[in-house]
Amino acid sequence: YKRMSVRETLSLFQSFFRSTISVDEAIALVELQDKADTYLGKLSGGQKQRAYLACALINHPRLLFLDEPTTGLDPQARRAIWDLLLKHKGQDKSILLTTHYMDEAEKLADRIAVIDHGKIIAEGTPKDLIESTIGTQVLCFNFAAEGDYETLKQNAGLSWLSDAVRVGDQYEITASDAVSRTTDLCRASDRLNLTLDHLELRRSTLEDVFIKLTGRSMRDA
Repeated sequence: YKRMSVRETLSLFQSFFRSTISVDEAIALVELQDKADTYLGKLSGGQKQRAYLACALINHPRLLFLDEPTTGLDPQARRAIWDLLLKHKGQDKSILLTTHYMDEAEKLADRIAVIDHGKIIAEGTPKDLIESTIGTQVLCFNFAAEGDYETLKQNAGLSWLSDAVRVGDQYEITASDAVSRTTDLCRASDRLNLTLDHLELRRSTLEDVFIKLTGRSMRDA
């Protein structure tokens, strides 16, 4: 299809179906009016993905399957695809989308199935998966001196410290009561004369859920 224009490609796909929207309407849906007569081979990666999405929409499907539609795209192109999908998913359409990008799944999906080794290991809304798997917040911290974490764990009297996971040069704890744990951590560190080098409280994400469910070890794609 590299030597076919966007319009010609859509006309070809249109010929495969009895009931379709017009080629111009499909082009407008993905906002490629200014590239309608451009060869596919001359389009950028994001523009090609939008053209392919137009091909998928040409017969006005009620169920749309998309396999990693934003892989390899730059952030701006990814956001453009997201905006298009968000616009269309509420128009009497269901979208089944596969992705390795957890932020994409969290942004676009109403329901999510986490698949590991070919099996569904968790399913639910993004909010429910986060709350039921790890809690809504992540406490990240590190100390200025090597060994201070072990000193804290042995002397602070905070049992939840044993749940901390080492991630790079810091420790992370996921919980729904991370705010109160942050207060306890600061008080215990001050009492033991330990200096916190880094302290951060952030919202839990689907990436945290995925890592919790599947582990941190590297694996083949």
